[in-house]
Amino acid sequence: MQKCRQDIPDVARLLESKSKRGRGLFAMAVRVATGLLTTALWSQVVQVHTFDAVSIKANLECQGRGRAKQILSPTTLTMTCSTLMDMVRVAYVTAVADAGSSKLPHISGGPSWANTVYFDIQAKSEQAVTPREIAGQMFQSVLQDRFQLKTRTEIREGAVYTLTTAKDGARLPVARAGSCPSPGEPPSPDTCGNIGVRPKGSNLTITARGVTLDQVADFLAGGLNLDVLNKTNLPGIFDFQFSFSANESTPGFQFGPPRSQLPSEEPLEQTLFEAFQSQFGIKLSQGRGLIKFIIIDNVEKPTPN
Repeated sequence: MQKCRQDIPDVARLLESKSKRGRGLFAMAVRVATGLLTTALWSQVVQVHTFDAVSIKANLECQGRGRAKQILSPTTLTMTCSTLMDMVRVAYVTAVADAGSSKLPHISGGPSWANTVYFDIQAKSEQAVTPREIAGQMFQSVLQDRFQLKTRTEIREGAVYTLTTAKDGARLPVARAGSCPSPGEPPSPDTCGNIGVRPKGSNLTITARGVTLDQVADFLAGGLNLDVLNKTNLPGIFDFQFSFSANESTPGFQFGPPRSQLPSEEPLEQTLFEAFQSQFGIKLSQGRGLIKFIIIDNVEKPTPN
Protein backbone atom coordinates (compact mmCIF):
# COMPACT_ATOMS: atom_id res chain seq x y z
CA MET A 1 0.00 0.00 0.00
CA GLN A 2 2.83 2.35 0.86
CA LYS A 3 4.54 1.60 -2.49
CA CYS A 4 1.28 2.42 -4.31
CA ARG A 5 1.03 5.75 -2.49
CA GLN A 6 4.63 6.53 -3.48
CA ASP A 7 3.78 5.84 -7.18
CA ILE A 8 0.91 8.31 -7.22
CA PRO A 9 3.10 11.46 -7.08
CA ASP A 10 5.26 10.01 -9.87
CA VAL A 11 2.19 9.54 -12.08
CA ALA A 12 1.00 13.05 -11.25
CA ARG A 13 4.39 14.52 -12.16
CA LEU A 14 4.41 12.58 -15.44
CA LEU A 15 0.95 13.85 -16.40
CA GLU A 16 1.90 17.41 -15.45
CA SER A 17 5.08 17.17 -17.54
CA LYS A 18 3.15 15.92 -20.58
CA SER A 19 0.56 18.65 -20.07
CA LYS A 20 3.25 21.34 -20.04
CA ARG A 21 4.86 19.93 -23.19
CA GLY A 22 1.44 19.88 -24.84
CA ARG A 23 0.77 23.49 -23.92
CA GLY A 24 4.21 24.46 -25.19
CA LEU A 25 3.69 22.72 -28.51
CA PHE A 26 0.24 24.29 -28.85
CA ALA A 27 1.61 27.75 -28.10
CA MET A 28 4.42 27.23 -30.63
CA ALA A 29 1.90 26.12 -33.26
CA VAL A 30 -0.22 29.21 -32.59
CA ARG A 31 2.84 31.49 -32.96
CA VAL A 32 3.89 29.84 -36.22
CA ALA A 33 0.36 29.98 -37.63
CA THR A 34 -0.02 33.62 -36.59
CA GLY A 35 3.30 34.50 -38.20
CA LEU A 36 2.38 32.79 -41.44
CA LEU A 37 -1.03 34.48 -41.50
CA THR A 38 0.48 37.90 -40.79
CA THR A 39 3.07 37.44 -43.54
CA ALA A 40 0.39 36.37 -46.01
CA LEU A 41 -1.88 39.30 -45.16
CA TRP A 42 1.03 41.79 -45.25
CA SER A 43 2.13 40.60 -48.67
CA GLN A 44 -1.42 40.99 -49.96
CA VAL A 45 -2.09 44.43 -48.45
CA VAL A 46 1.23 46.24 -48.87
CA GLN A 47 2.39 46.44 -52.46
CA VAL A 48 4.83 49.31 -52.77
CA HIS A 49 6.00 49.89 -56.32
CA THR A 50 9.19 51.79 -57.10
CA PHE A 51 10.85 53.04 -60.28
CA ASP A 52 13.56 50.83 -61.76
CA ALA A 53 15.53 53.74 -63.26
CA VAL A 54 15.54 57.46 -62.42
CA SER A 55 17.41 60.28 -64.16
CA ILE A 56 17.56 63.80 -62.66
CA LYS A 57 19.47 66.61 -64.35
CA ALA A 58 19.54 70.36 -63.81
CA ASN A 59 18.32 72.33 -66.84
CA LEU A 60 19.91 75.77 -67.15
CA GLU A 61 17.89 76.70 -70.26
CA CYS A 62 14.44 76.76 -68.65
CA GLN A 63 14.38 80.40 -67.51
CA GLY A 64 11.65 82.21 -69.40
CA ARG A 65 10.40 79.07 -71.18
CA GLY A 66 7.12 78.86 -69.34
CA ARG A 67 5.57 76.31 -67.07
CA ALA A 68 6.72 72.81 -66.25
CA LYS A 69 5.67 70.03 -68.58
CA GLN A 70 4.62 66.60 -67.41
CA ILE A 71 4.10 63.40 -69.41
CA LEU A 72 2.64 60.28 -67.81
CA SER A 73 2.33 56.72 -69.05
CA PRO A 74 1.68 53.44 -67.18
CA THR A 75 5.46 52.91 -66.95
CA THR A 76 7.06 56.36 -67.26
CA LEU A 77 7.02 59.77 -65.60
CA THR A 78 8.71 62.62 -67.47
CA MET A 79 8.93 66.20 -66.19
CA THR A 80 10.86 68.99 -67.91
CA CYS A 81 11.70 72.50 -66.69
CA SER A 82 10.36 71.63 -63.25
CA THR A 83 11.27 73.26 -59.97
CA LEU A 84 11.18 71.36 -56.72
CA MET A 85 7.88 73.11 -55.91
CA ASP A 86 6.46 71.85 -59.21
CA MET A 87 7.46 68.31 -58.26
CA VAL A 88 6.08 68.54 -54.72
CA ARG A 89 2.83 69.93 -56.09
CA VAL A 90 2.49 66.97 -58.46
CA ALA A 91 3.52 64.23 -56.00
CA TYR A 92 1.83 65.46 -52.83
CA VAL A 93 -1.13 67.51 -54.10
CA THR A 94 -2.56 66.94 -57.57
CA ALA A 95 -1.69 63.24 -57.93
CA VAL A 96 -3.40 62.28 -54.68
CA ALA A 97 -6.29 64.76 -54.70
CA ASP A 98 -9.91 63.71 -54.95
CA ALA A 99 -11.19 64.07 -58.50
CA GLY A 100 -12.93 67.38 -59.16
CA SER A 101 -11.91 69.03 -55.88
CA SER A 102 -10.16 72.40 -55.81
CA LYS A 103 -9.64 72.28 -52.03
CA LEU A 104 -6.05 71.16 -52.34
CA PRO A 105 -3.33 71.36 -49.69
CA HIS A 106 -1.09 74.41 -49.68
CA ILE A 107 2.70 74.03 -49.67
CA SER A 108 4.86 75.92 -47.18
CA GLY A 109 8.57 76.05 -46.43
CA GLY A 110 11.59 75.11 -48.48
CA PRO A 111 14.69 77.07 -49.58
CA SER A 112 14.62 79.85 -52.19
CA TRP A 113 16.15 77.61 -54.88
CA ALA A 114 13.05 75.39 -54.68
CA ASN A 115 11.31 77.94 -56.94
CA THR A 116 14.24 79.01 -59.14
CA VAL A 117 16.32 75.92 -60.02
CA TYR A 118 14.91 73.79 -62.85
CA PHE A 119 15.29 70.07 -63.41
CA ASP A 120 14.46 67.46 -66.04
CA ILE A 121 13.33 64.13 -64.61
CA GLN A 122 12.68 60.81 -66.27
CA ALA A 123 11.63 57.81 -64.19
CA LYS A 124 10.85 54.37 -65.62
CA SER A 125 9.15 51.30 -64.19
CA GLU A 126 9.18 47.82 -65.69
CA GLN A 127 5.75 47.17 -64.21
CA ALA A 128 2.73 49.11 -65.46
CA VAL A 129 0.80 50.95 -62.71
CA THR A 130 -1.93 53.59 -62.53
CA PRO A 131 -1.10 57.25 -63.29
CA ARG A 132 -2.21 58.16 -59.75
CA GLU A 133 0.36 55.75 -58.27
CA ILE A 134 3.21 56.60 -60.63
CA ALA A 135 2.86 60.37 -60.08
CA GLY A 136 1.94 60.03 -56.40
CA GLN A 137 3.45 57.39 -54.12
CA MET A 138 6.25 56.36 -56.53
CA PHE A 139 7.26 59.97 -57.28
CA GLN A 140 7.18 60.79 -53.56
CA SER A 141 9.73 58.01 -53.01
CA VAL A 142 12.01 59.57 -55.63
CA LEU A 143 11.84 62.99 -53.97
CA GLN A 144 12.50 61.49 -50.55
CA ASP A 145 15.48 59.47 -51.83
CA ARG A 146 17.15 61.85 -54.28
CA PHE A 147 16.22 65.24 -52.76
CA GLN A 148 16.23 64.05 -49.11
CA LEU A 149 12.75 65.56 -48.91
CA LYS A 150 11.02 65.45 -45.53
CA THR A 151 7.48 66.78 -45.12
CA ARG A 152 4.68 66.87 -42.59
CA THR A 153 1.04 67.88 -42.69
CA GLU A 154 -0.54 70.63 -40.60
CA ILE A 155 -4.00 72.16 -40.37
CA ARG A 156 -3.77 75.93 -39.94
CA GLU A 157 -6.14 78.85 -39.97
CA GLY A 158 -5.69 81.01 -43.03
CA ALA A 159 -7.34 83.26 -45.60
CA VAL A 160 -10.28 81.76 -47.51
CA TYR A 161 -13.36 82.92 -49.37
CA THR A 162 -16.84 82.07 -48.11
CA LEU A 163 -20.24 81.75 -49.75
CA THR A 164 -23.02 83.08 -47.51
CA THR A 165 -26.63 84.10 -48.09
CA ALA A 166 -27.02 87.86 -48.65
CA LYS A 167 -29.35 89.92 -46.43
CA ASP A 168 -32.13 90.01 -49.03
CA GLY A 169 -32.09 86.20 -49.43
CA ALA A 170 -30.85 83.78 -52.06
CA ARG A 171 -32.28 83.75 -55.58
CA LEU A 172 -30.90 80.51 -56.96
CA PRO A 173 -32.18 79.10 -60.27
CA VAL A 174 -33.29 75.56 -59.40
CA ALA A 175 -32.31 73.03 -62.08
CA ARG A 176 -35.20 72.01 -64.32
CA ALA A 177 -35.84 68.32 -64.88
CA GLY A 178 -34.07 67.24 -68.05
CA SER A 179 -32.11 70.50 -68.35
CA CYS A 180 -28.87 68.54 -68.72
CA PRO A 181 -27.85 65.00 -69.73
CA SER A 182 -26.83 62.80 -66.80
CA PRO A 183 -23.14 61.85 -66.37
CA GLY A 184 -23.90 58.30 -67.54
CA GLU A 185 -25.01 59.50 -70.98
CA PRO A 186 -22.63 60.44 -73.84
CA PRO A 187 -20.31 63.25 -72.62
CA SER A 188 -21.32 66.81 -73.44
CA PRO A 189 -20.34 70.29 -72.23
CA ASP A 190 -23.88 70.51 -70.86
CA THR A 191 -23.64 67.28 -68.83
CA CYS A 192 -25.07 67.63 -65.32
CA GLY A 193 -22.33 68.68 -62.91
CA ASN A 194 -20.18 70.38 -65.57
CA ILE A 195 -19.15 74.04 -65.27
CA GLY A 196 -17.91 75.77 -68.42
CA VAL A 197 -16.11 79.07 -69.03
CA ARG A 198 -16.39 81.08 -72.24
CA PRO A 199 -13.94 84.02 -72.35
CA LYS A 200 -14.28 87.16 -74.44
CA GLY A 201 -11.47 89.56 -73.70
CA SER A 202 -11.58 90.30 -69.99
CA ASN A 203 -15.21 89.19 -69.71
CA LEU A 204 -16.20 85.62 -69.00
CA THR A 205 -19.48 83.75 -69.12
CA ILE A 206 -19.93 80.88 -66.67
CA THR A 207 -22.46 78.18 -67.53
CA ALA A 208 -23.27 75.40 -65.05
CA ARG A 209 -25.95 72.74 -65.28
CA GLY A 210 -27.20 70.54 -62.45
CA VAL A 211 -24.63 71.59 -59.84
CA THR A 212 -24.64 71.98 -56.07
CA LEU A 213 -23.25 75.01 -54.26
CA ASP A 214 -20.40 72.82 -53.01
CA GLN A 215 -19.42 72.16 -56.64
CA VAL A 216 -19.65 75.88 -57.41
CA ALA A 217 -17.41 76.64 -54.41
CA ASP A 218 -14.80 74.15 -55.66
CA PHE A 219 -14.92 75.71 -59.13
CA LEU A 220 -14.53 79.26 -57.81
CA ALA A 221 -11.54 78.21 -55.69
CA GLY A 222 -9.57 77.53 -58.87
CA GLY A 223 -10.13 81.08 -60.11
CA LEU A 224 -9.54 82.81 -56.80
CA ASN A 225 -6.43 80.80 -55.85
CA LEU A 226 -7.88 80.34 -52.36
CA ASP A 227 -10.21 77.80 -50.81
CA VAL A 228 -13.91 78.70 -51.06
CA LEU A 229 -16.12 77.39 -48.25
CA ASN A 230 -19.86 76.98 -48.81
CA LYS A 231 -21.50 78.32 -45.63
CA THR A 232 -24.98 78.86 -47.07
CA ASN A 233 -26.40 75.52 -45.85
CA LEU A 234 -28.61 75.61 -48.94
CA PRO A 235 -29.33 72.16 -50.42
CA GLY A 236 -30.45 71.52 -53.97
CA ILE A 237 -29.33 71.30 -57.59
CA PHE A 238 -29.06 74.49 -59.63
CA ASP A 239 -28.48 75.86 -63.14
CA PHE A 240 -26.24 78.92 -63.39
CA GLN A 241 -25.33 81.28 -66.20
CA PHE A 242 -23.73 84.64 -65.52
CA SER A 243 -21.02 86.93 -66.84
CA PHE A 244 -18.35 88.91 -65.04
CA SER A 245 -15.15 90.79 -65.72
CA ALA A 246 -11.91 89.16 -64.52
CA ASN A 247 -9.42 91.32 -62.68
CA GLU A 248 -6.49 91.02 -60.29
CA SER A 249 -8.75 89.52 -57.60
CA THR A 250 -9.56 86.55 -59.83
CA PRO A 251 -6.11 85.53 -61.20
CA GLY A 252 -7.18 82.02 -62.16
CA PHE A 253 -9.86 83.42 -64.47
CA GLN A 254 -7.48 85.76 -66.32
CA PHE A 255 -7.77 84.14 -69.76
CA GLY A 256 -7.63 87.34 -71.80
CA PRO A 257 -5.47 90.48 -71.61
CA PRO A 258 -5.58 92.57 -68.42
CA ARG A 259 -8.09 95.39 -68.17
CA SER A 260 -5.42 98.04 -68.76
CA GLN A 261 -4.72 96.58 -72.22
CA LEU A 262 -8.34 96.34 -73.37
CA PRO A 263 -9.87 98.82 -75.86
CA SER A 264 -11.72 101.55 -74.00
CA GLU A 265 -14.92 100.85 -75.96
CA GLU A 266 -15.18 97.25 -74.75
CA PRO A 267 -17.97 97.06 -72.14
CA LEU A 268 -16.96 95.51 -68.86
CA GLU A 269 -19.25 93.29 -66.84
CA GLN A 270 -19.58 93.33 -63.08
CA THR A 271 -16.84 91.75 -61.01
CA LEU A 272 -17.33 88.15 -59.89
CA PHE A 273 -18.26 89.33 -56.39
CA GLU A 274 -20.81 91.86 -57.64
CA ALA A 275 -22.37 89.45 -60.14
CA PHE A 276 -22.84 86.64 -57.64
CA GLN A 277 -24.57 88.84 -55.09
CA SER A 278 -26.73 90.90 -57.47
CA GLN A 279 -27.93 87.96 -59.57
CA PHE A 280 -28.18 85.13 -57.03
CA GLY A 281 -28.29 86.73 -53.58
CA ILE A 282 -25.11 84.88 -52.59
CA LYS A 283 -22.29 86.86 -51.01
CA LEU A 284 -18.72 85.89 -51.89
CA SER A 285 -16.36 87.43 -49.38
CA GLN A 286 -13.00 86.93 -47.74
CA GLY A 287 -12.80 85.26 -44.36
CA ARG A 288 -10.78 82.84 -42.23
CA GLY A 289 -10.93 79.07 -42.25
CA LEU A 290 -8.96 75.89 -41.63
CA ILE A 291 -6.52 75.00 -44.42
CA LYS A 292 -4.38 71.91 -44.90
CA PHE A 293 -0.67 72.64 -45.39
CA ILE A 294 2.19 70.40 -46.50
CA ILE A 295 5.27 71.69 -44.66
CA ILE A 296 8.73 71.12 -46.16
CA ASP A 297 11.08 70.46 -43.24
CA ASN A 298 14.18 69.40 -45.21
CA VAL A 299 15.31 69.21 -48.83
CA GLU A 300 18.70 69.11 -50.58
CA LYS A 301 19.79 69.52 -54.17
CA PRO A 302 20.22 66.12 -55.80
CA THR A 303 23.38 64.71 -57.31
CA PRO A 304 22.75 64.65 -61.08
CA ASN A 305 22.99 61.43 -63.06
